[in-house]
Amino acid sequence: VMPSRNDPKAPRFDPTNPRTLRRYFEDLEMHFLRCNIVGNEDKKMYARLYTPIDVEDLWSILPSSAMGIPYQHFKEAVSALYPGSSDAQRFRVSDLDALLGERARIGIVSLDDFAKYHRDFTSIATWLIQQGKMSEKERDRLFMRGFPESLKNRILHRLQIIDPNHDPDDPYQLDDVAEQTKYVLHDTAA
Repeated sequence: VMPSRNDPKAPRFDPTNPRTLRRYFEDLEMHFLRCNIVGNEDKKMYARLYTPIDVEDLWSILPSSAMGIPYQHFKEAVSALYPGSSDAQRFRVSDLDALLGERARIGIVSLDDFAKYHRDFTSIATWLIQQGKMSEKERDRLFMRGFPESLKNRILHRLQIIDPNHDPDDPYQLDDVAEQTKYVLHDTAA
């Protein structure tokens, strides 16, 4: 039996975060398998059921929501409404720019701040590299742009001591910068 709308096990979609749509459909389809839901109309009905009411209303009026239209077409039409929801659009270079701008604005004053920035940056940059939208050298060059000037100077000073022959035209590798950042911020928990 499929879960009810308010069941904690019911799939959830957050329309304010389009990236959750892919996971929503994955969760929904796991329930379809478990509950032996195979009909297109049933699948579309359940896909609409677990969404907020305004989303349900929108999805209900899609031409692909009509009887006889395959569930896969419905799913594609829904995905088209949410740019950034497909795996091919997971991240854009503008997402990395936004992260850099945000972090430069709010700063990095603790190890926790740095850890969050490092995770977010790595997630976006690694995906962009895998998609051929960025090189590792570009990633390394961009990483320190999210650092406040005072922290950046302290890290660069340590890196220059460790590698005095480093070519100034080449960025330091992300892992080396991360290691020195952790050292500089080691006594600043939260």
